[in-house]
Amino acid sequence: MYQLCRHVRISGYRCRAAALHNKHFCYYHLTQRQSAENKRRQAKRLLELTTASPILKGNEANSMAKQKALPGQRLSEEQPFTS
Repeated sequence: MYQLCRHVRISGYRCRAAALHNKHFCYYHLTQRQSAENKRRQAKRLLELTTASPILKGNEANSMAKQKALPGQRLSEEQPFTS
C-alpha cells in the first residue's frame, strides 16, 4: 500500500495523489512547499540585511560613497554624493 499526499486543498478535501517515497507529499505539493519556504528564507535574509545596515546621512554617507566608488573613478570634493 502507498501513502497519500497530506496536502489539504482550499475546499477542505485532501489531495489524493500518491506521496513520494519516504515523504508526506506528492511531487507537486512538495515542490510548492519548498519554493514557498525558499521565498520565506530570502525575505527573512533581506530583512536582516536591511535592518542591520545603518542609515547614514550627510558626511558619513558621502565618505562611504567615496570608499565604494569604482577604481579609477573619482568623486570631487565640491559635489556631494546624492542618491
